[in-house]
Amino acid sequence: MPPPKARRSDTDKALIEAAEAALDLLYDQYFASTALDQLLLKPQIEQAAHGVLKARLLLLAPGTIAVAADLKEANRIKDAIGQAATAQDTVIAAARLITLLARFA
Repeated sequence: MPPPKARRSDTDKALIEAAEAALDLLYDQYFASTALDQLLLKPQIEQAAHGVLKARLLLLAPGTIAVAADLKEANRIKDAIGQAATAQDTVIAAARLITLLARFA
């Protein structure tokens, strides 16, 4: 009998999708910003991208890495990035994303 296939939880998948959507919004904010604001955003984007990749790789491990509260927080962060009025607001929201993803590292 073949070994059972590893399964990815719906919460894990949704968390990664929300984090990737938030990262896409960060890229959008970056390209819409002034050169000075881009200097503020670039390190945040790099850290967030690294966090998304590490979290995605954890999906290869058995078990669930995320709970419903994590998913809600990821969606709140994504919304905050999308609604950020200034580069500083974006940096703060990006820091929240980085902190969330660090829990899964």
